[in-house]
Amino acid sequence: MIGALLGGANAAAKGVGIGTRILQGAGIASGTYGLYELGQVPHNIRKGILSTDYDPATNKYDTNIFQDVLMKLPGGGGGKDTLVDEKNKQIRNVAFRNGVIEKAMKKDPSLVYKPGMTLKDFQVANSEELDIIALKDRAKATKFINKEATAEERRRYEDREYRLDQDRLDLLTQQSNNLEYQRSRDRRADMQYNENLARLDRKDRRTAISSATAGLAALAAAFAI
Repeated sequence: MIGALLGGANAAAKGVGIGTRILQGAGIASGTYGLYELGQVPHNIRKGILSTDYDPATNKYDTNIFQDVLMKLPGGGGGKDTLVDEKNKQIRNVAFRNGVIEKAMKKDPSLVYKPGMTLKDFQVANSEELDIIALKDRAKATKFINKEATAEERRRYEDREYRLDQDRLDLLTQQSNNLEYQRSRDRRADMQYNENLARLDRKDRRTAISSATAGLAALAAAFAI
């Protein structure tokens, strides 16, 4: 009986990607299929259905009785009632894979992701909010760049002012040293001048004393005669 059911369901299996080689003209009793191949039929039926999209109007897959029966067998994933949820899970995994949706939802928790949305669907549905996020990100980046530029300018200004201050300090130090040297030289000149005056004064006093002594001696000699 099972062999007849499999043989009669050949046309239904074509629609979900199962080859006619598996389901045509054979049953369990004929020994055409191995036990493993037969056990994979429900899984392959479900896999073939999930490779297509469900009807968004009804939110369901349009399956036939044969597919429904096979998917209730072991390996069939629990029946057709879980097909849409499994498909939505697959779509979500792909949509969230690059992290774009997750990052956007962290920046704006009001963003909505609905089951079955691809990344493009999410971007279209939340286009205005995503544009606002992009504007904020650009403004933040610009502010950061400007802040860095301002800080760099400030560092350059401070470096320039520091160098100017150092130059002014060096100039003042040099001027102070020159002034001290000039004062020291003037003091030495004054001391030398005073020494010369003192020496000339002593010489003049000796000359005057000698002249006075000679005059007195001449006067005394004149009286003696």
